Amino acid sequence: MLPYIALAVAGLAALITGIILTVRRKKAVGITLAILGTLALIAGTVLAVCTFILLDFIHNQPVKEPPAAGSVTAETEAAAGTSVTYTETEEAGDIVGGDWQTWRSYSDEYVITDGLTVRLSLFDDGTGYAVYDSADGSRIASLVNDTETAVDQWNITSGDIDGDGINELGTGLTDGSTLWYKYIEGETWSENNINGCFERTDK
Repeated sequence: MLPYIALAVAGLAALITGIILTVRRKKAVGITLAILGTLALIAGTVLAVCTFILLDFIHNQPVKEPPAAGSVTAETEAAAGTSVTYTETEEAGDIVGGDWQTWRSYSDEYVITDGLTVRLSLFDDGTGYAVYDSADGSRIASLVNDTETAVDQWNITSGDIDGDGINELGTGLTDGSTLWYKYIEGETWSENNINGCFERTDK
């Protein structure tokens, strides 16, 4: 902003000098100097004011807080019938809290039993999914892809494939096949039991 103020001051000085020269009958030089001084004064003043307004606007912007530790970033929003990429950056373990769905982004809900609906989050390396209870956000299982086939991100399905009245979760693979996982009552997730309360089952 200082160069613009200096330009305005120089323009004012040139304008005054031009007026004095015009009064002393040096009209050609005086008028030229007065015109150049006027233009410099206007340009310097406008640029200085605009710069001040811009700096004031930037200074008054609210500071954006960094994302909470352990948050999951959605690159695109989940929608029915679309493929969505999610990045999981949390540590292994249970995540609880009434507002967990407001600062996390997961898949749509999948009904497993009458009392259990889940949401899933793709691992960073694409080898499987972390499974969370929709009721409170607690980590309850992992669905691990133990094949060489890459997981087709967010191609998840659910259905009672064996007719026992309990839905299975399926992860669709890029080769068109599906890995199915059956919900096992009473199982819990831990680092030693990465499949948690779901186990692989053949269709």
